[in-house]
Amino acid sequence: MMKKRYLPLLMGASMIVGMLIVWFLYFLIDNGRFGSERKGENEEQLLEILDDYMSTVAPQTKVNEILNILDKAYVDSLNMKALEDSLSSSILSHLDPHSTYLSPEEVQKEAEHFSGHFSGVGMYFMVFEDTIYVTGVMPNTPSARSGLMPGDRIVMIDDIAFTGDSIKSDDVAKRVRGEKDTEVKFTVKRLGVDELLNFHITRANVPSNSVDAAFLLKDNIGIISINSFIKTTYTEFITSAMNLKEQGANKIIVDLRDNGGGMLNEVVLMANEFLKKDQEILYIEGNKFPRKSFYADGQGALKNMQLAVLINELSASASEIFAGAIQDNDRGIVVGRRSFGKGLVQQSFSLKDGSEARVTIARYYIPSGRCIQKPYVKGDNSSYMEEFFNRFSSGEIYNNDSIKNDTTKIYRTAGGRIVYGGGGITPDFFVPLDTIPYSKETSKIFNTGLPNKFIIRYIMNNVNNLRKYSDYKSLEKYIDGENLEKQFTRYCADKGNSISVADMAKSREQLIRYFKMQIIRNRFLGDDNEFYRYLYSDDKIVQKAVKELK
Repeated sequence: MMKKRYLPLLMGASMIVGMLIVWFLYFLIDNGRFGSERKGENEEQLLEILDDYMSTVAPQTKVNEILNILDKAYVDSLNMKALEDSLSSSILSHLDPHSTYLSPEEVQKEAEHFSGHFSGVGMYFMVFEDTIYVTGVMPNTPSARSGLMPGDRIVMIDDIAFTGDSIKSDDVAKRVRGEKDTEVKFTVKRLGVDELLNFHITRANVPSNSVDAAFLLKDNIGIISINSFIKTTYTEFITSAMNLKEQGANKIIVDLRDNGGGMLNEVVLMANEFLKKDQEILYIEGNKFPRKSFYADGQGALKNMQLAVLINELSASASEIFAGAIQDNDRGIVVGRRSFGKGLVQQSFSLKDGSEARVTIARYYIPSGRCIQKPYVKGDNSSYMEEFFNRFSSGEIYNNDSIKNDTTKIYRTAGGRIVYGGGGITPDFFVPLDTIPYSKETSKIFNTGLPNKFIIRYIMNNVNNLRKYSDYKSLEKYIDGENLEKQFTRYCADKGNSISVADMAKSREQLIRYFKMQIIRNRFLGDDNEFYRYLYSDDKIVQKAVKELK
């Protein structure tokens, strides 16, 4: 039993020694470059060396010996591929929280995400009560050109019935997506049309945008919301920013809340637009990798534009680099709540079967010299993630005084302001999470999922009526006249979950807010600016940023 307990560690140690050799070879070949897009001749050379390594050194390792023994002698049949995958994941889990193993399927899905597009038809859908509903159609996509409409109910895909309780969204997505220039057939039931309609749609590259919204909040204040940093982020951002500038914006708010990060190159290009020549954006350094710094080239088009950056506890990695570069250079203000604290640099090493070992090779440091990464214990990933949830129980999310800055790690911005290390970016202006508690009874109703089911049914039954409204204000006015709380109360009673008048009175504001958000979101799928105009209309973090920019 003792040997079995330490087997993963012994195997891991053996493999890690081998990986260190590979890292060193990679470093020599690539001459010290960093990033996640190493392609071409250098990668081909590396793969040749890796092949030589795997054919000579690797078979002699203890790991391979044990796997060979299991394959040849174990009492039961084994799925060796699954065993290798589990072993690979186990080894990396003993390191830091962000070193990880990706299966070939996960590698493909992530590559698709970061590419900025996918091959599909360009529609939004949901599975509700055993039926596939088209909830939206992206402009200028195969679905839009075919005449597919929101509210259509898909009953067959490629002549295969898709109805009943067994339908899963993932299964539908797999059927809808496919190789570019291939065809998919939808058989559709449309409200008001007796016969079924057939749509033959040829798949094409559909953009997967990282900029959710970009518009003028005020006459001279623009706002851009970015959900992640992918290959198209910088292009999307600078296009949006220049459009806002042409509309008269001389102040800009960059919303990076809930943005988990992504590609380093994109955030460097974005920060470069705001900084003066030779101002540092960040530097990267690791035990086996010498320091590499990134500086602004002074060619940015937004150097004279006032700037506010919005962050929260889910802003991580590239988002923190941008916020930190702006804060440390005293280039703008940071508003919101302390960011996540992810400052480890991962390099993806491709394995022969298409999987990847994503290994931490260095740390990110922002211009003041502080590291973004929050503390962690190797191999203890659960405690690392619990730190995020502890912010709620400790009160940090609700009270600025509860933020525990590490006063032993004091740094200074370019202008001499004190900032703290220890993990994440603490904003210049704190805005607490805005929460109003539900009544106990209504919380129970929410936990049943009835509000969600009610509003989906409402949207699907009124899709044509809702589309008459071209902006969120006119749609909101219409919703206010629909007496949704009465409809919802009746719906809950029909489902055997009555809500008292007193409980509805206590929770009406939250319920109506939720219903409006779902209706407006669905109505303006493909035109997120209108949805975000509604969201920002009473967003306290946005309001604080606007106030401080004046």
